[in-house]
Amino acid sequence: MKAVIAGAGTYGAVYHKYLADQGQYDIVAFLDDDTSKIGQTINRLPVISEIREFRKLREMGVEAVFCPMGNNRLRLEYLQNCLEEGFQTPGFIHPTVIIPDDTLIGKGVYILPGSIIMPFVDIRDFAMISMGVKVAHHTILREASFLSTGVNMGASIDFGQCAFAGIGSIITTGIKRVGHHATIGAGAVIIRDVEDHAVMVGNPGRVLRKQTD
Repeated sequence: MKAVIAGAGTYGAVYHKYLADQGQYDIVAFLDDDTSKIGQTINRLPVISEIREFRKLREMGVEAVFCPMGNNRLRLEYLQNCLEEGFQTPGFIHPTVIIPDDTLIGKGVYILPGSIIMPFVDIRDFAMISMGVKVAHHTILREASFLSTGVNMGASIDFGQCAFAGIGSIITTGIKRVGHHATIGAGAVIIRDVEDHAVMVGNPGRVLRKQTD
């Protein structure tokens, strides 16, 4: 099956390597909205167009789109657009990931090496989990959320849509909710619920500011 990767940055290059090693998809090109990248090559593949040139993808016979972008809102909106345009949005789970059969996994979920998922976790559409992440039981990772490298997520936590947890952060069991579009800073230790759009830093975590829409 022919596929492309939206996002011609370093993360896109890494995902191309993993997908090529897996051998399930024929990755034919990269896409990027930075027009200065169009015409360049990454991992010997061309950057051919901006990301929403769906007609061009159809002409090429592309059926599937991967979008491992760190911008949660853009990833959510774009992959929803891809589905509306009739493209598949497959996920990728590295073979080293420990993940029980009863895990609920949505469309376009990406999980990188060495992560451990406990039973009864619900991972919604377009969520991303980086290397070495631990997610405890009965936790929900909502649409387009992102857990960066080494995050330790406790049990029974509702982690909001487009929320982000930075490298090495800890979200402790006992918390009920991390809000939509919240940002947890690298190394932060979160011991209380987090409101929508809050930016949290420190140990224990405190509100640095509120982001606006």
